[in-house]
Amino acid sequence: MPAIPATDEQVADIAAFLHGQVAEASNSADVPQGYPVKRLLTGNAEAGKAYFHGAGGCTNCHSPTGDLAEIANKYSPIELEAQMLYPEGKFTTVVVTLPSGEKIAGPLVHIDEFSVALHDASGEYRSFARDRVKTEIQDRLAAHRNLLDKLTQSEIHNLFAYLQSLN
Repeated sequence: MPAIPATDEQVADIAAFLHGQVAEASNSADVPQGYPVKRLLTGNAEAGKAYFHGAGGCTNCHSPTGDLAEIANKYSPIELEAQMLYPEGKFTTVVVTLPSGEKIAGPLVHIDEFSVALHDASGEYRSFARDRVKTEIQDRLAAHRNLLDKLTQSEIHNLFAYLQSLN
């Protein structure tokens, strides 16, 4: 950067500003729990409800009186928005069909071109050679991932406003 004519006081002000920006950026991943919901709530809850029950297809997997009942009370606003966009947890299951026709299903633990592993209904770890079984992967988050690429900012804010109203 070329030299600029500045007094020592101006250089100190610039340095303080830059240090403040670095501190703010390094703390930005740690949004305080008390983050005001009004900063996030810029959408229209009615429009979000219409999208949820219509074009979004959310009711194919979710229910505002079932799994999402009082969801706004379960998470802070920032956590609710994060869960809405990037749900956490194990959502991939596998159904393994043995040569006998018996089907074993459970959460997917590992899969590669040689083997597939899962926890069966009793919680037992089971592993199978892929060339001896048929496998069917069921990813319950596929719809979320597909929708994420299609959602507009407005739709995201509207959906969040609707979910925030479920308390």
